[in-house]
Amino acid sequence: MHETWPEPALPVLTGGPRLNWAILAPGRIARSFARAVLTHTDHTIVAVGSRSRERSTAFAAEFGIPYAFASYEQAVARGEVDAAYIAAPHTHHLPLARIALDAGVPVLIEKPLAASVADAREIVAAARAAGVFAMEAMWTRFHPWVDVADQLIASGAIGEVVSVGAEIGRRFAFDPRDRLFDPALGGGALLDMGIYAVFHALHFGGDPIGITASGVRAPTGVDAQSTTVLRLAGGGLATVGASLASFTPSHAIIAGTEGSLRVEGRFPMPAPLGWYGRDGELIGTFRDTTGLEGHAALARQAAWMAAHVADGLLESPRHPLVTSIRQLEIVEEALGQF
Repeated sequence: MHETWPEPALPVLTGGPRLNWAILAPGRIARSFARAVLTHTDHTIVAVGSRSRERSTAFAAEFGIPYAFASYEQAVARGEVDAAYIAAPHTHHLPLARIALDAGVPVLIEKPLAASVADAREIVAAARAAGVFAMEAMWTRFHPWVDVADQLIASGAIGEVVSVGAEIGRRFAFDPRDRLFDPALGGGALLDMGIYAVFHALHFGGDPIGITASGVRAPTGVDAQSTTVLRLAGGGLATVGASLASFTPSHAIIAGTEGSLRVEGRFPMPAPLGWYGRDGELIGTFRDTTGLEGHAALARQAAWMAAHVADGLLESPRHPLVTSIRQLEIVEEALGQF
């Protein structure tokens, strides 16, 4: 069994750079983010903004946040706010990002960066024009196993990467009023969940030179499930699966000529990483020892952002904005094929 693993690059959760956050759009994922940040970092949340005062007040009371507003503008206008976490539906990312960026407040925007390539490019242009930091909240990028996998691949441990795959699926009963099935809110499996698998394919497979997709649409017109195959420059393939129709195993793998790396749990959650030899024998399993399990791992993206902002950067070198845009380009090309 393998005993020595590469050391993953980890952010400083406490005792390092810290941010005072404003939460924009206090929904389910905002609740998970707030809990993770307040439990596992020394960052603070000082304001919450919503179109509903009732929602912002209830959220503030739940997490001990001092200021609650029925306005996004008021939330980012608080002088002590260092960063804004945008957790609204995809189609609201651009207007909320503009509000924060216009106020000079760095933004962490829930994945995907926007509901379309055009909107994503507008966010990037606005951030660069304002000289303000912006990053997509692709939490999977910051799981330790990703950094360990990068180092193993770079060392030649699995040879040349020839096959990359990730799929994610959950069962949702069709409801045209549900955000996931509403095209006006950026619904659909690929944009909402499959974006994680697109990240995986792009990160480990590289920029594709060809895209072929097939899928099935819900009655509202959004994609209910699909499989996308990306042809890689080196001759390999990457597959992306996304489904709102069934609870799938949600596997993720990186396979090379001399072995493979497999996420030993449901992708895209934090999980151990298995290293297998060329004949499928288990060489060893990397396990994260930081104790950040499940959505607690959302704390890492906040900590990485704090470090980047403290360094005077305008985007993350670990997850640059060009990657967020390229993910959406792949999604849009895939969706245009069925």
